[in-house]
Amino acid sequence: MDAHSESPNLDFLRTSAVSFVLLFHVLLYFQHTTVWGLNLHSIGHWGVLIFFVHTSLVLMFSMERQAAHVPGEPIFWSFLFRRIVRIYPLSILIVLAVAVLRLPMGHVRQGVFFSVNLHLPGLLSNLFLVQDLTHTESNLAPLWSLPYEMRMYLVLPLLYLIAKQVRSPIPVLILWAGGVLAGLYALHLEPHGFSEWFIYVRCFLSGVVAYKLVSLPHLKLPAWI
Repeated sequence: MDAHSESPNLDFLRTSAVSFVLLFHVLLYFQHTTVWGLNLHSIGHWGVLIFFVHTSLVLMFSMERQAAHVPGEPIFWSFLFRRIVRIYPLSILIVLAVAVLRLPMGHVRQGVFFSVNLHLPGLLSNLFLVQDLTHTESNLAPLWSLPYEMRMYLVLPLLYLIAKQVRSPIPVLILWAGGVLAGLYALHLEPHGFSEWFIYVRCFLSGVVAYKLVSLPHLKLPAWI
């Protein structure tokens, strides 16, 4: 696995995450999230967490290609511009379409879809993807994860530089451990105005750890291990 080739591992990871999210929404619609005694209500959220790890790793590879293409150039603004162009235009279009047409895309209860009624501040929060900071509902339910991703984009270039500069993976693992602690105490920090983003920092940092480990020598182990 590297920045310049396709990865069957990442293909499998993407396929698994998409399958989990799709399965959850189908089960939720039919109100059968328990199958053969197994509670699958959290499987969709698990798929999103996998995407957080996957996205972080893929973007680390993307910045490596960017740095190789224009060596010596700062990568932050170019990286951020690409993320904004990729995320915001379509996101804004969909949020406005859901709001103007009053589409029932916010909740599903017992197989019936419901819309979310947002006043202007709530709509603006959805347009700028800051629902996590303003504690506003998303008028399109799957939109909840994008604010956390946008926050990740602000720090990912710095994490890339750290991962590239240090020889040992230990500093990156220490950062990950700090992210785990931040996630454990995130709910206690929330009343003081801290974003719930801290809950998901460990997922994004897991992608950074994976990126760093890719550069280390690999053991030639049998597949069954």
